[in-house]
Amino acid sequence: MLQNCSFQKIGILGPGVLGGSLALALQEQAPETEVMLWGRSKEKLQGATKAGIFKTTSSLDEVYQEADLVILCVPVGVMPSLCQPEHLSLLSEGGLLTDVGSVKKRPHVTLSSLCREADVSFIGSHPMAGSEQSGMGAARSDLFEGAGCIITNDESVNEAQVEKLESFWQQLGCRTIQMSAVEHDAAVARISHFPHLLAALCANVGLQESRDYDLSAGGMRDTSRVASGPVPMWAEIMLSNADSLGELIQESQKQLQFMQEALQNQNFEAISKWLLSAKEKRDQISTI
Repeated sequence: MLQNCSFQKIGILGPGVLGGSLALALQEQAPETEVMLWGRSKEKLQGATKAGIFKTTSSLDEVYQEADLVILCVPVGVMPSLCQPEHLSLLSEGGLLTDVGSVKKRPHVTLSSLCREADVSFIGSHPMAGSEQSGMGAARSDLFEGAGCIITNDESVNEAQVEKLESFWQQLGCRTIQMSAVEHDAAVARISHFPHLLAALCANVGLQESRDYDLSAGGMRDTSRVASGPVPMWAEIMLSNADSLGELIQESQKQLQFMQEALQNQNFEAISKWLLSAKEKRDQISTI
């Protein structure tokens, strides 16, 4: 619960599942804080109002004006156009900018100079929340409860600001961890971006004929589930983290070659050892 929230006004840019969920959570947990959700589309803002979000706007000046915290919940490639110095200068003194992007090297490169010009602090955030669903229809106030949230501070913003942002996410229900943008992108490539790539591969290779759709049960449904996520968003994420993903694809090719040879040689021991290694690693997820 966000008791005694240290931010008086919070601006959220992007009426999607993360932006919408943040607005709903803050309205419930920090009613004394002014929360304003920005979006370009009148239709999406109407959807946000229908979902119960009190304050929405299509004006960047309005969402930035005297805000203590602005959270970018938009695609990484769009962020710089929404963070021009004339907008950042409207933040309250000591105001903070963060984002919820799935990659961090690119935002730190593109936003840091803009923030320095406006004398605004930027700290990256990545709450590991959401699903294959997108848009306000999938937003919910408890989305961040129990989620991990990675904090990146490559610009060495003072520790008081970092602690303030960490406390914000923790009070929303997140577990926070600090790492560099490079470490972040390598980690999420392994645990998020690569699994999405494999889910798409599973669907593309496994679902060859129309009858395969009707025959598919839990294994195919569970393994390919996230492949139903929004295509433009995931294409941008993969391109933004191409180096880390490329390394994982190379490692996968080696392991697939190993399995192909083990199958050709009917090597039960090698296959069992490979499957056991996977099982032991997967079983650890639920115990962390």
